[in-house]
Amino acid sequence: MSRSSIRVIVFGPDDHFRVRDLPEQFEAVLADRHVFPDGEQLVTVPDGTDLSGRDVLVVHSMSGSQDRGLISLLQLLDAVAGVGGAEPTCFVPYLAYQRQDRRMRPGEPHSARMVLALLKAAGVTRLITVDRHSVGPAVPGLVVRDISAGEEFARRPPDWVREVDLVVAPDAGAALRASGVARLLRLPLVVLAKHKDASGTFYARIGNEVRGRHCLVVEDLCSSGSTLVPLRDALFAAGAGMSVFVAHLLAGREVIRVRLARPCGWRPRTASATARPRWRCCSRQSTNGVGARPARAGWVVAGTRNRGRRSAYDRENCG
Repeated sequence: MSRSSIRVIVFGPDDHFRVRDLPEQFEAVLADRHVFPDGEQLVTVPDGTDLSGRDVLVVHSMSGSQDRGLISLLQLLDAVAGVGGAEPTCFVPYLAYQRQDRRMRPGEPHSARMVLALLKAAGVTRLITVDRHSVGPAVPGLVVRDISAGEEFARRPPDWVREVDLVVAPDAGAALRASGVARLLRLPLVVLAKHKDASGTFYARIGNEVRGRHCLVVEDLCSSGSTLVPLRDALFAAGAGMSVFVAHLLAGREVIRVRLARPCGWRPRTASATARPRWRCCSRQSTNGVGARPARAGWVVAGTRNRGRRSAYDRENCG
């Protein structure tokens, strides 16, 4: 096999852990980051790297510090272009700023489209993401493919999914994502109506179709629990059990331990955190792409019932 026929994968400075299971037919290039005293960063590829004529995939997530992740990716793309890697495919498991997908009032930016435009300006023509919050924004000349972590999970579900009676979408915007999971699990789908006012998110009425049922809630991300906490309370009040699938767990430990878990003894079954590499996944399933390890990007699956032995994650994060 000639060198030019081997695909090169350039891993960003926060994504080196993905190299662990990289197949032999791929060549890995590990980028580095230097942070100056004033906070500026410099992302580089190793000296002597030559990507001329090579098929290049750049892998870099924006979880954690999203602003730093965005600038790191733009610097990495420019560095790759500087050593011959023209028009690489870019895999960004968590793409930042996608919740800002509309102008709510005059004077607000359309940040979701802006990020895509920045990547296109940096030379990206093909972008792969995992459960992008909004699929609406588009930029001419940039092809975006979105991978559904929920559907990958549903194709190889753990044994406890047999307890689930129906799939729940927390709002109309999550209906398409949840419907794919429901279809693969061969379960009915319930789409709830989420409301917001000055006090926050609430669910006014949940029908009797959930009473006495174990619900699998499908959500793309959790950063503060502002949706899952009122949804949990509403489902419990309606007499339902609840498990949750989250593609991107951005929430800090306090959100899991205090807001979600402890008020009702709600404990995670399985977890992998997008933004917390020290949290380890109890399951070996992952949809994080090439050489992925289920810690940093993936899902949290949490439930009201856990009949097995407590995992290390349970002991560390749930008291």
